[in-house]
Amino acid sequence: MGIIQRQATWNALNSYAGVVLGLVNKLIFFNFWLTKAQFGLVELLITFMVLGAELSNLGVTKIVIRFFPFFQDHKERSGKFIFFVAVYSVFGFLLVTLILLLGRNFIIGQYAENSPLFAAEFNYVIFLILAYKLYRVFSSLSQSLLNSVLPSFVWNILMRLVHLVLILLLHYEFLDFRGFLNGLAIGYFIPGLVLFIYVAFIKSLNWYTSWKWLKTRTIRMMLNYGWYSSLGEMTAVLVNQVDMLMIAWLIGEEMVATYAVAFYIAKLVQMPSNSIQAIAAPLVANDMKKRKLDEVYKVYQKSAITNFLIGGIVFIGLVINIDLLYTMFPKHIAGRDAMIYLALGILFNSVTGIHKVIINNSRYFKFNLYANFLLFILICVTNYLLIPTMGVVGASIATATSLLAYNIASCFYVYLKFRMHPFSREMLYTFILGVVVLAAGYYFPQTGITLVDMMTRSVFAAGVYGGITIWLDLSPDITRMVLNPLKKLYIRYFKS
Repeated sequence: MGIIQRQATWNALNSYAGVVLGLVNKLIFFNFWLTKAQFGLVELLITFMVLGAELSNLGVTKIVIRFFPFFQDHKERSGKFIFFVAVYSVFGFLLVTLILLLGRNFIIGQYAENSPLFAAEFNYVIFLILAYKLYRVFSSLSQSLLNSVLPSFVWNILMRLVHLVLILLLHYEFLDFRGFLNGLAIGYFIPGLVLFIYVAFIKSLNWYTSWKWLKTRTIRMMLNYGWYSSLGEMTAVLVNQVDMLMIAWLIGEEMVATYAVAFYIAKLVQMPSNSIQAIAAPLVANDMKKRKLDEVYKVYQKSAITNFLIGGIVFIGLVINIDLLYTMFPKHIAGRDAMIYLALGILFNSVTGIHKVIINNSRYFKFNLYANFLLFILICVTNYLLIPTMGVVGASIATATSLLAYNIASCFYVYLKFRMHPFSREMLYTFILGVVVLAAGYYFPQTGITLVDMMTRSVFAAGVYGGITIWLDLSPDITRMVLNPLKKLYIRYFKS
């Protein structure tokens, strides 16, 4: 097994294990052991942390991944490059800190009425931004040294274990809530510290307090690349986080917790597509480079139908069990319908496949930046109009419709430029199958025992959906994935 395949496997395991830990933390422990306001505060602090760190990056992580390989074989030049990265990173952090300090009263004023707990604890934001910024920088250096497993582990597993320990200490009264917040702020420094030790001591990377060897043209090229990359990533991050910010601003931090529960459940629909896209992306990049557009088209449609089939059964499982599911989260029942709209938007985002990868690996790559910017504007406007009257359901509708519009536009753009689209006859069959199984599963007889009903409904829906999918061979990849192991078992144990 090669290094890429081995690390991809470990990263996938870290990612899935991290999702499970995250769901346990957020949907069980945070949900039951924090008040709605406290849960909402934690989500808001994390949202500001991600946004602030992304703004302060100024593309430094992209610069490291793109340019460090050119210098790492020469000890002194690599040391001077790392010094440049350190100075540039400190500059970005100080710039964002200055903006936050100057705008502190304005930001607190916007949130004071509806989110008083966040307004009172706003000072944690700067420390969290610094912690996440350190992680991002040392993560990019670790990836440049061909180790992507450690950054994935410390963030997806180790950080979530820290969250688990903190919430347990809070629940059993070893910490009060202020101690929990202090622990959270300190805990976010752990991933960056681990990666710093790896980079500085295990890999023995040092810095030299000079970058005079860098020509002005080289610095300008790196900065231009970093700023452009930062703008694109910042827009994408804003798109994913703005709904939380606007809910806290318009209707309060308690509803942030309700929306967060709905969002975490809905994101289960996206889990399969993350793995599929991770596999498909390098294939598309390689085929685009070689101008093998026919192969790109095949991957485009195969990934779309596979995402639809797998994401579809997850969506069906969530919808047919939604009333039973929310008996576990009664204080967040206001987010019931929001979860459905969010899951729909996420499912369509997955189904439309890998248009972003196709565009990014073509000469039309700037389209994604412009599209993300327009998506951000659309989400802001629709959230502003819908949240005051419809609450978290309005926020979910705004997100879902904005994702729908964005993906339709992106698919249309890919079709105009490359004459490719993700849709096929099999997708129509999958849609019909999904509607039928959804209706049958939703009205499946109940026993009155929540866990039993959830299990029987889920097994029924998965059995019918999966059986017909295999029978009609809607996705040859899925058919092979299911049947090949069964054939091997049959040959091994029943055929002699």
